Amino acid sequence: MKLTNTKSRQLIDASVLIAALDVSAGKTHERAAELVKYLWHSGFGCLSTTVLEDLSKSLLSKTPNALSLKDAVEIVQEYSYWKMHRPNAEDFCAALSSTKEYNIDFDTALLLQSAKALNCQTIWSAQADENIFGTYDGIEIRTLSLEVAA
Repeated sequence: MKLTNTKSRQLIDASVLIAALDVSAGKTHERAAELVKYLWHSGFGCLSTTVLEDLSKSLLSKTPNALSLKDAVEIVQEYSYWKMHRPNAEDFCAALSSTKEYNIDFDTALLLQSAKALNCQTIWSAQADENIFGTYDGIEIRTLSLEVAA
């Protein structure tokens, strides 16, 4: 299935942004880079401040080739131009409720709240936890891992 055939807003989590930077991730890197490029140029890419927080932590601690602080700051600044959701206390409370309603973890529930706020139809992840993928309130959570395997 083609990643870039949708003409709607799509939220991506930090794992996609990291995979797009990590050339050692093979096919996942290629798919993540393709998706990020498409979302950047089409204007359909969306993020949340919690995604930027996760990205910031990962850039300094989880990438195979650790980045300098200057490089990490530049990358985060580039993504600050995307459509951005800034979750508030109401979003956190709604996410807490969603954990029970959908039997999903809090981070996924908060991504779902951000997707709703930004009117996204899709949330993308590069993680392989198949338990969270599906459709919630009309928002589809997809993984690059399954797309690569298909």
